Amino acid sequence: PLQATLLDLWLGGRDDLCVVGDPRQTIYSFAGASPRILAGFGRKFPDAERHELVRNYRSTPQIVAAANAVFGPRGGDGVQLRSQQEPGNPVSYQGYPDETAEANAVANEIALLHRRGTPYKQIA
Repeated sequence: PLQATLLDLWLGGRDDLCVVGDPRQTIYSFAGASPRILAGFGRKFPDAERHELVRNYRSTPQIVAAANAVFGPRGGDGVQLRSQQEPGNPVSYQGYPDETAEANAVANEIALLHRRGTPYKQIA
């Protein structure tokens, strides 16, 4: 919000600017960031051109499909991503009673994968 206010003051009523971002990836919410600013950009600047960057070069199609599914068929305020990777393992889900149990299960799975030969840098 502070950056958006500063931007408004800097523009002084003009609309010649470029903004890059993904409202789904507002990782700085702890510092007051909000996806509403990017999501509402088109309403505030109705003549803005929108260019969607949909290619995901890091994740397998299974991971990208799971991420897209979280936001529904239109992707909410984001886009429908498309993987550029080869297919990988299916996505699996597991529930845990609390954060400690989840952290222990993740640590145990990482240790098991590494013992079976998977390098740590390939475990996410």
